[in-house]
Amino acid sequence: LHKEYRLQRQMCIRDRFMHRAPLCVHLDHPATRVHLLFTTLGLRHLCVVDAGNEVKGVITRKDVTRAESRASEM
Repeated sequence: LHKEYRLQRQMCIRDRFMHRAPLCVHLDHPATRVHLLFTTLGLRHLCVVDAGNEVKGVITRKDVTRAESRASEM
C-alpha cells in the first residue's frame, strides 16, 4: 500500500508540470516559426518529432536564444 501511495503522489506532482499533449514541431519545421512559437507562447521546451510522431529531441528556450545570438553576430 505504501508503494502505491508513493507512486500516485509522484504522478500527481508530475502532472502539475507536464502536459498530456505537449506542443510539438516536425524535424523539418522552419527555424523562424520555431522562434515565433517560443516568443509568442512563452515556451520553455518544445518537442521535435519525426513523420511517425516519435520524439527525436527537445528544443529549449536557451537553444533558441543561443541560435539567435549567433545569427546576429554574422
